[in-house]
Amino acid sequence: MPELRDARMRRALEAGCVAAAVVGLTIAQLFRQTGVHSWDTVWAEDGKYFFNGTNSVGDLFHQYAGYLQLTGRSFGLVAHLVPIDDVAIFYAVGGAALTSLMAAAVWYFSEQLVMSRVLRVVLALQVVVLPAMLLEQVANGVNAMWAVLYAGWWALVYRPRHTVGVVGASLVAALAVCSSSLALVFVPLAAVLAWRRPGRYRIVAAAYAAGCLLQVVVTLGAPEVESSAHHATDLPGIFSIRVLGSMLLGEQWVGDAWSAIGWGLAALAVAVAVGWLVVLAARGKGEPRLFGLVAVGYAVFLYFAELWVRGSVVMRIGSEYHSFGARYSSLSIWLLTAGLVLLVSSVSSARLVRVAVAAIVVWFAITSIAGFRGSTPRSQGPGWKTSVLQGRQACRDGAEQVELQVVPYPYNITISCADLR
Repeated sequence: MPELRDARMRRALEAGCVAAAVVGLTIAQLFRQTGVHSWDTVWAEDGKYFFNGTNSVGDLFHQYAGYLQLTGRSFGLVAHLVPIDDVAIFYAVGGAALTSLMAAAVWYFSEQLVMSRVLRVVLALQVVVLPAMLLEQVANGVNAMWAVLYAGWWALVYRPRHTVGVVGASLVAALAVCSSSLALVFVPLAAVLAWRRPGRYRIVAAAYAAGCLLQVVVTLGAPEVESSAHHATDLPGIFSIRVLGSMLLGEQWVGDAWSAIGWGLAALAVAVAVGWLVVLAARGKGEPRLFGLVAVGYAVFLYFAELWVRGSVVMRIGSEYHSFGARYSSLSIWLLTAGLVLLVSSVSSARLVRVAVAAIVVWFAITSIAGFRGSTPRSQGPGWKTSVLQGRQACRDGAEQVELQVVPYPYNITISCADLR
């Protein structure tokens, strides 16, 4: 049957292109950081908590910060199989590769709801090039969980039509909730969809439910984590600048805009975001509109929840803008973009769709290209290989164990001289 053969060839070609894109995007991420290379630095928790704290398979299921973080633990366990000189390379390449794989997952999981390939490219690429990722999320193990969490949302709205889709969506959904307790808020979404979608989808829902059970067990058994001071009145203002402002202008320019116009930036960002969402929601229909509104709702709720736990006081913006906690913003920006794209996909007016697609592409290209490279806390080093050499010198001078520096201090890796040799 020629039609079937052509369809298989198209899918094979697409799979080849996606695989090539994953490799290319993984390499590209390694160069986002200026200064000391990403592959010669180890990020914070990847050192003390996930390398030193994950020495056996049983350690994979230990809590950190009050919940299960399976991605970070998995990187920490596998890192012990790598020569100590190459640990920084492993974390950088591994974190970048996992993020790229989640971009590929978003590409596939969005195909039923987003007909425009251009918009699907935007959704997928944004997972690896978002400017707000630069500070904390580029090429490291622990913070790759944010891309997994976002892809997990897409896995839950995806309707698998074949075995490969079932397996892929099940793995991503389960990994998402085993890596972040935030994914537990997707339970109502998964429950409703499992009720309305018999068949293959319920396998995905079951895998997600199993992950939820494991996350709940670990979280309930974890010691209580103290939250910082928070005030409900802080939340709208912080969200309008750190999420909407960063999304509109890019993290690289939001600080300058804040210095120039202050809270006028909040008014502008809210007006643009609400304006587009209202126009598109009023003109849209069907499942894409529904899921678009759900994505927007989760973007707001998850950011407010994070600030409530993390503390809103430390996230306040003073006379000078700071990017602290940008990983929380990234998740909400991804979800807001997903909502915007889904709402565009729900509109039947061809003219409005063309205008919206053009606007999204121009916005995405400008902010992403300009914000692709930049300085991070790791840019100043110290370099990992330098730290290893210094550690070996200390061992030769008589030390029994040494600390290998990561960025930022005090998350250093403690290692015995016997292992370092």
